[in-house]
Amino acid sequence: MILASDVLRASSRREPPGARTAAHGEEPETSGQRLTVLIVEDEAIIGWTLQALLEEMGHEVVDVAATGERALALAAEFEPDLVLMDINLGAGMSGLEVAQSLRSRHAAGIVFVSAYGDPEMRSKVQQAVPGAPLIGKPVAADRLEQAIRQVRRRTQ
Repeated sequence: MILASDVLRASSRREPPGARTAAHGEEPETSGQRLTVLIVEDEAIIGWTLQALLEEMGHEVVDVAATGERALALAAEFEPDLVLMDINLGAGMSGLEVAQSLRSRHAAGIVFVSAYGDPEMRSKVQQAVPGAPLIGKPVAADRLEQAIRQVRRRTQ
């Protein structure tokens, strides 16, 4: 269960990568390696849910960005291993644009998360970041783990 105090603490956290330990001292199931993750999601409740899932897997969420511009700034600051990227971010840059910009500056793996999984959207994702997984909302833990494994295999 996510408590309001947890949400406030998570939303204000600005710890450098590696500052916290994995949940219960366990290594994540997804890769045998604890990852630093940036979540880019404009819907706060979805961002917090993704954060909780990732932390249960043993990964460290460095922050949740609601805009593309904020995501780029946080990626430069924290240099995450992985970025969970919503495609429709409302006003400003789209998640596809942010991902392309990130790819030109950082080596982070990218997993797209979207309510839209139609063939046209899948094609746009593959044009923006070839080989990047796209998982649907609501996000299931097993699908998220599978997507993270896929990204880790491609970047190793």
